[in-house]
Amino acid sequence: MNTSEIRAAGLKIIRNLMTLRNSIENQPLNIFQTIPIPNPISQDPHPSLTDIINANERIYQKRLEEVIYRLNSSPNFNKVAEKIRPVSASSKTIVVEMTVEHEHVNNKGTLHGGQTAALVDIVTARAVAVTHKNVPMASTDLSVSYFLPAKIGETLLIEGIVLKAGKTMAFTEIEFRRRSDKALIAKGKHNLAFVPIPADKLNSLEPYY
Repeated sequence: MNTSEIRAAGLKIIRNLMTLRNSIENQPLNIFQTIPIPNPISQDPHPSLTDIINANERIYQKRLEEVIYRLNSSPNFNKVAEKIRPVSASSKTIVVEMTVEHEHVNNKGTLHGGQTAALVDIVTARAVAVTHKNVPMASTDLSVSYFLPAKIGETLLIEGIVLKAGKTMAFTEIEFRRRSDKALIAKGKHNLAFVPIPADKLNSLEPYY
């Protein structure tokens, strides 16, 4: 494919995205929505594919920061994840980091297995929430494998991956790696069901994610 063909294909994609955006904007407001592939904000009538990718990443990054901010001010069990910090986001993956502190460890001074399991649940749900804004979800099954201890003061990179998100279910996995040497600390899987909400209840519900 030559340069002209690539540019033509890119312009076709942009036109399709603009049509999709316009159709969504004309629909009634609903706080429970799936965020489409973003339409890049650019004054260039012929943006490069790199420009498109960068614009999309900025939108997903902002969404990740929003859902992490809600964790930081959570009044419920989600407070166990209040120390995680956003790193990067895409339509299929988020990366956050957390430094292990005294509140996260067991009697041996290493990351508590329950803390890890809670983060499997919370982080993967936020990976889905980056593109499924405010959609209520419920866990159907969750598993964790533990490989190495993480000590107080060590920073972990936590990557949540959306393997598939359909109309009723989302399937995810997650990895915990020590930032200093990328050693695998733990790995998990988490499947979630999207909870249907009656139309008459939509306006009275608080935002989920």
